[in-house]
Amino acid sequence: MLGRFRKRAALLVLGVAATPGCIPEPVDVTGKRCGPDQSCGPGLQCLAGRCSAENETQRPANLVSNSGFEEGAQGWETSGVLTSEAPGFTGSVAARLVARQEGATVTLTPRSPPLLDPEESFYCASAWIRGSEGRTAVLHILVDSEPDESVELTLDGTWRQVTASKYFFPRMVGSVRLVLPAGVQTPVWVDDVKLWRSDSSLCKDEP
Repeated sequence: MLGRFRKRAALLVLGVAATPGCIPEPVDVTGKRCGPDQSCGPGLQCLAGRCSAENETQRPANLVSNSGFEEGAQGWETSGVLTSEAPGFTGSVAARLVARQEGATVTLTPRSPPLLDPEESFYCASAWIRGSEGRTAVLHILVDSEPDESVELTLDGTWRQVTASKYFFPRMVGSVRLVLPAGVQTPVWVDDVKLWRSDSSLCKDEP
């Protein structure tokens, strides 16, 4: 009786699909979400909230919350009108921004400065932007709320990425701001906004 109980318990551990004499197929969990309550299993590790192979290099964390606007305007400030709209560039939605009145500048900034206590290092910022052809968007890296590094991006109606870098010293407060050529009837879409500590000004190690 005890032997049959142990055998049944072993089958339950393998999963409900297991039957006597069968071994369940391994499940590939690479890229799945993980955390304190969700482990990845043997041969994998939890890096930046995702299951990764142990030999993968740990990628830096994105300091911008709600970077893909999956939670709407939560955590963001804008001088225009922000709504979430499908499809996004990397996720299911992107931010859709229009101006409140024609000719007004539309800015988009994280509500709280995400870089409060930086290490002495390069920091990079990037965003994916889509807007009317010939218009220009600007990405600012802010230091103490003022633009310190700026990169312009000419739009062409497709998704394009803009990236900037800045060397920070301890006790400098930094953030990121986008200036968007949105009008009342001409939206600009933004997705996947990032700010991260980098090994170099080339910003090739993005989250």
